Amino acid sequence: MSLYDNKEKVEQIIIDFTELHECSICGDYFTEIENLGCWKCKYHPGEYDPYTESFTCCGEKYRRPAFNYKCYGHVMTWGVKDRWDHIKPLSSGCTPCDCKTTEKSSVPYKDIDLSSIAQLIPYMTQDVRDRPGLDKMKLVRRCERPNWAKPSQDAHMSP
Repeated sequence: MSLYDNKEKVEQIIIDFTELHECSICGDYFTEIENLGCWKCKYHPGEYDPYTESFTCCGEKYRRPAFNYKCYGHVMTWGVKDRWDHIKPLSSGCTPCDCKTTEKSSVPYKDIDLSSIAQLIPYMTQDVRDRPGLDKMKLVRRCERPNWAKPSQDAHMSP
């Protein structure tokens, strides 16, 4: 979308950016105009390693309730009042990102130049300068965090 596009194209872009979506990561509802560069969700950029039972990006492990018999905590049966009050086995993530829709959207999930959405900026309730995803003249969809490489098996073998 250009700053001087025709009225029909601008209206279609506004409709696309104000359409309500459900996030596939956190389950919240959002519109793209309020989602761009806000980083309200979190994700794990690494993979889950079954051998160390943790994520490769942050080292997070599954949470289990702490009882006297720790090995049986995960199979504990809950009483009536505690039935729905479980702790989540994993956090939602370690690295911030924008919400991602569960359905197909006309707004792609990639970084967006501010010049391409210049006409939408006055409609945003959170100022563009206050969004953590602002990087020079574009809105970044997710924070990139370096993945630490796993040690190769060759490094452990002697020559």
